[in-house]
Amino acid sequence: METLLIKETRTTPEIAFDPAKKIYSIRGRSIPADANSFFRPLDHWIDSYAESASTHGMSVDINLEHLNTGSVRSLLMILAKLLRHKSTGKNIQINWHHEEHDEDLLDKGEEMSLILEHPFRFVPYTEEN
Repeated sequence: METLLIKETRTTPEIAFDPAKKIYSIRGRSIPADANSFFRPLDHWIDSYAESASTHGMSVDINLEHLNTGSVRSLLMILAKLLRHKSTGKNIQINWHHEEHDEDLLDKGEEMSLILEHPFRFVPYTEEN
């Protein structure tokens, strides 16, 4: 399976999905003007992941300092698609990283977890980390 790497910009996060290294990460700021277009390569990557019989699961790290409404919608669609593969025996863990005192970001993660009906692992960090 191929690696997907999209470099971070001022308005878009880094996306690194590398099955060989078992790295599945979205990190940075996610405030693109067109979130659907930005996240489309990840959406297509997940389609390929679904066809990969050798993949047993993944742990996805989401570490966003800010995300807009379009990004929330796009992430929900992508995560929902990814979580559909649980029925094929693939284990999916979602780690939602958030600054320790950022209640808004924690709330967004908790909301997404409820909408998706899938428990997230919430990972607080301090600015020094």
